[in-house]
Formats: sequence, structure tokens, C-alpha cells
Amino acid sequence: MPWRLLWIMLAGLLSPAGAAQAQVLAARVNGQPITLQQVEGSFNEMLTERGLHLLQIRNPDRVKAMKHSVLDELVNQELLGQAAKKTKLAASDEEVDEALERFRAGFRDQQHYRLALEKEGYTEQDYRELVRRRLSGMKYANSVAAKASEVSAEEIHKFYDENPGKFYRPEQVRVRVILVAVPAGATPEQRAEARARMDGIAAAARSGEDFAVLARTHSDHPTKQWDGELDPFARGETDKALEETAFALKPGEISGVMEVPAGYQIVKLEAHLPEVRVSEDQARDKIREFLQAQKGKEAVDREVERLRKQATVEILLPQ
Repeated sequence: MPWRLLWIMLAGLLSPAGAAQAQVLAARVNGQPITLQQVEGSFNEMLTERGLHLLQIRNPDRVKAMKHSVLDELVNQELLGQAAKKTKLAASDEEVDEALERFRAGFRDQQHYRLALEKEGYTEQDYRELVRRRLSGMKYANSVAAKASEVSAEEIHKFYDENPGKFYRPEQVRVRVILVAVPAGATPEQRAEARARMDGIAAAARSGEDFAVLARTHSDHPTKQWDGELDPFARGETDKALEETAFALKPGEISGVMEVPAGYQIVKLEAHLPEVRVSEDQARDKIREFLQAQKGKEAVDREVERLRKQATVEILLPQ
């Protein structure tokens, strides 16, 4: 059971919108209402998941489009829930109880849980049935995906053969850098001052001071917040001078002072990472999982499209 997904789905049903909004309809799906409150709750959860705040979205048309996208997903969930009921895949009382218990655990106590429901215009029974429909839709979607997710050995081989880059990593190096920046148009005196500062930092590093601490304290490079560490890179993926310097070092060694366009820099090699080749046998299980998930999603998308064609869907949210 994908409980994280379920938590997001249930949390989105309780928004900070207010009880008066609970009776405003955003859509009907075969007569079953979807309220504006549900849309707002799910919209707020989406913003939280993406690390966004409403004030960051300055374009009203974008906000409207995002809310319609949320509503579209709620319509799909409702269609799946209705299909589950017709095909005897509705969630059991035990499954609903378990989901609600996990959700209630996010409140201080039972009283706060009930107050949250009342604020949004739900009775406990109404909310329980809403959760049942959402759970039932998930069960139905999972059953559709499971029926379509068989993956053959030929499909696994084809994917492996057509995606060589996913199963090979060339030799890489992992380095830290310290940069003393020189401003554009710097005078000879300014350059000399920067070089002297770099020489002092390099001497401290070679005498045994922690390179990461020196980077965090003295570097002008953007990586200072990560103790000077760059992402691992292979040959041909970065500046040629940095590449040649890094690949020539042994783990733990520190380079001489390098003059670079931004100023003066030293490099410490943390590790050589050998090339990695993953055989088809080693990759088989991961490929199967990936293809199963892909096939399952495609099957659910097709089923939702089929259900929508057969359903009466009224969108009441203003365009």
C-alpha cells in the first residue's frame, strides 16, 4: 500500500479554506460532487510537495491552470473509485480503518481531528466514505496496472540493448576546490593580493588543516556551502585544465595554485571512482521493475480515458 501517496491524498481533503467553502461544487462525476474545498486542499498539498508558496506564482493564469490540473486528477480518482465499486474492489472496512488511523495520528488528539472535520463541513461518516472512495480508486488502479505489467525477457533485453548509457559509468574523480576570486578588470595590486591570499590557504591545506573547513571558511567558489566539493565528473565533462589536474592527482593530494578565469584555485582529489559496467543479468530485476511501472501507468491512463468517455463529467470550476 503506497501510504505516503495515501497520506498526501487524505491531507489534501482538509484545507485551510473554511467550512463555508465546503458546499461550493467544482465538478460532478456521474452525479457525485467534488467540492471546491477538495480542490483547494489538494492544490495546497501540491504546492507543499513542490516547495512552492502561492505568492511565488505571480501569474493568475498559471494558478488557474494548476487548479484545473488538480481538479482533473480528482475527477480521475473519483472515476476509479466508482469503477472499483462496480467491480467489487471497494476498500474494506478494515482498510478504511487503517487509513483513517494513520491519518488521525497526525492530529494532537481525537478532539482536534473532529474539529478539523467539522471546520471543513464533514461529518465523520461523510469523511469516512470519501476516504473509502479514494482507497477504492487506488485498489482499482493497482489491479489495472498489475494485469498489464507482465514483462518478457525479450523486452528486458531490448531495453538493455537500447539504453547502454544507463548501465555504464566511465571513470570519474571526486574533488574539492578552493577559489580566491579576482574581479574583472582587477589591478596588478589586486591580483597580487588575491594570489598571496591563495598561497596562504594552500600552505595551510598542505600543512594538514582540514581542506573542507578551509573551503567553507575562505573559498569564493559556489561550492563553499558544500565544503568545496564538486559533483563527480569524468573526462570531457568539465574544464580541461581542471580535468587534467584532477586526474593527475592521487587521492588526498592537493594541486599547485592554478590561475583560472575567475581567479586562483587549488584542487584536492578525494577519490578516483573506477568505471562501472552493469551486465544485463545484474540489471534485469531493476529493468523489470521500471518496465512494470511504466506499463502499469500507461494501462491506468488508458483505463481512465475509457472511463471518462463513458462518464458524465460536469466541470463547474470557472475556466
